[in-house]
Amino acid sequence: MRLARFIFALIAGFLLEALVLHLLHAGSGGTAFLPGLAALAAAMAAMWVIAAGRRARYLLLLTALFGYGLFAALVFGSPDIQPVTARLLSSLAAVAFALFGYVRFVSRS
Repeated sequence: MRLARFIFALIAGFLLEALVLHLLHAGSGGTAFLPGLAALAAAMAAMWVIAAGRRARYLLLLTALFGYGLFAALVFGSPDIQPVTARLLSSLAAVAFALFGYVRFVSRS
């Protein structure tokens, strides 16, 4: 049950982040870094509310920051890539990171 809630929080957070990023970036027309930070804040808030357990919450917050770091590296390294595509690619890597962290740190408690 805890794993299902963790995965739900993870997926909901990243979907919300992609949606907010798409809406803000389409509206601003500028770089994707500031809309990405706003989307990150929305995702972190959603993950914090949905997740159960202190370790799971902190792992999800760390995962969101890890995903944004990958997103920023992709957008900075390849400016031609669409921001939502970069966000989805970085989210896949962040999901793998989160599942490893869950197995390693959260499920042991």
